[in-house]
Amino acid sequence: MVARNARSRPRRRRARSRWWAAVPAVLVAWLLLAWLATAEVPPAGPETGVPPEAGSLPAAQPPPAEPDSRQPTLDVALSVRLDPPVLQPGDLLVIKVGLPGPGGPFESLRAGLLGRSLELSPHRGGWVGLAGVDYRTPPGRYPVTVTAAGPAGLAGATEVLVVEPKAFAESRLTVTAEQTALLAEDLVLRDRDRVARARARSHAAPLWKGSFLLPVEGRLTTDFGHIRFVNGRERGRHSGVDLAAPTGTPVRATNHGEVVLAEALHVTGLTVIIDHGLGLYSSYGHLSAIDVAPGQRVSAGDRIGAVGSTGFSMGPHLHWSMIAGGVFVNPWRFAGASLELD
Repeated sequence: MVARNARSRPRRRRARSRWWAAVPAVLVAWLLLAWLATAEVPPAGPETGVPPEAGSLPAAQPPPAEPDSRQPTLDVALSVRLDPPVLQPGDLLVIKVGLPGPGGPFESLRAGLLGRSLELSPHRGGWVGLAGVDYRTPPGRYPVTVTAAGPAGLAGATEVLVVEPKAFAESRLTVTAEQTALLAEDLVLRDRDRVARARARSHAAPLWKGSFLLPVEGRLTTDFGHIRFVNGRERGRHSGVDLAAPTGTPVRATNHGEVVLAEALHVTGLTVIIDHGLGLYSSYGHLSAIDVAPGQRVSAGDRIGAVGSTGFSMGPHLHWSMIAGGVFVNPWRFAGASLELD
């Protein structure tokens, strides 16, 4: 009996030692769970799919700015008009704000819509801004909140934007490994950064005049918003329209503006981007030649380059995009049409 008890004591001591050794691990796990329960979860990031037209990707936009709660709220009625109030993905929205008195007692106006923040510009006694409805936007009713800020305080107003459903066709390409290499994420991100810097600041006043022109006469090969598959893998949406034409065919500015980018990018090849003011840009990709330089003012119809097949391209064509408020919009809305702000 004594021998059995003697043998059992070391086992109990070993059991106790194993139990105490587990205490630190349990304590660490408990503290980790407590921290996770109180930690702030960051919002979900953007989609990781790389669209073929990444050379024309819009600059990343900050979330709508929150009003400074320290400023008083003014009893001032803002007249907000959405033109038009009912849209589809890829459409252009004009936000018009009327103020009491000439310009009102405000220094800046911002609009928050569809998860984006848009700076409005003074225009003929009021304020105006251009925005696009992203081609991935689900149908629904969305608030458009306008906040006006001035030395005396803040004022605000909200209207409702209705987005109707729109179906987009699919576009499928089979390409070589060499062509696929142009869509490598690091190259796409370099293009994205370069385009973002070029489009960092738009003219506060409209530069366009009259109707927008079709940059080139050609055969439509891929329309706006097509869901693009490359070698069976979805790579995003087609951000503009592809117009096939012989290499060397002149490409002309769709309207008056200032060139903000004229260089070779990895995805869209030789590319020109023109600022038309109020955050409205046009982009021309896959050119064989560039005939303008950054900072140059151009008029509607001026030659800016020539059709080519540079970058990620299956043949000579022009990739024409229009961007409003950092969002790609359907270029067909502009071809042969004017954009009135009144």
